[in-house]
Amino acid sequence: MTNFSFSEATNFDATCCDLKGRSPREIFSELLSGSGYCSEVRARLVDKLCRREELGSTGLTGGIAMPHANDDVVATLTCFIGVSHDGVDWNATDDQPVRLFLLTVSNGSRQRDYYRAGAYNATCLRRPGFVESLINADSTDEMRQILLTADEEMSSVNLEEAF
Repeated sequence: MTNFSFSEATNFDATCCDLKGRSPREIFSELLSGSGYCSEVRARLVDKLCRREELGSTGLTGGIAMPHANDDVVATLTCFIGVSHDGVDWNATDDQPVRLFLLTVSNGSRQRDYYRAGAYNATCLRRPGFVESLINADSTDEMRQILLTADEEMSSVNLEEAF
């Protein structure tokens, strides 16, 4: 029923199982470094993501952050996943360090896709064991398999109800 696929939207070339950054700018730069975007686009997105973070933390509870930004330079909605084993102080709502980053960038004219992806990601994050399995993944291939399984399990979820 859902027409969003976490595994298809994720840029696995930029997925990182061992982020080293200690600040939002460093984390965003690290996640976007393998994105395939030119350096000017990466810099623009990092700046936009940092400005969004200044408005209020995208750090949720349970060691999760969902940074996001819209920009017309982005052709399609893309997700980037990163894990920091040490955790990063992100001013999360529970004051705990963030270990799992689910970064989303999209084209500003595609708001419906943007909201659908957010609803999908939030639904996945509530699934028992999902967050822990991503944090404990040893490779990008393992992360891809976790997301493929989530897509299969989520295929009957109606994301329209999230609006």
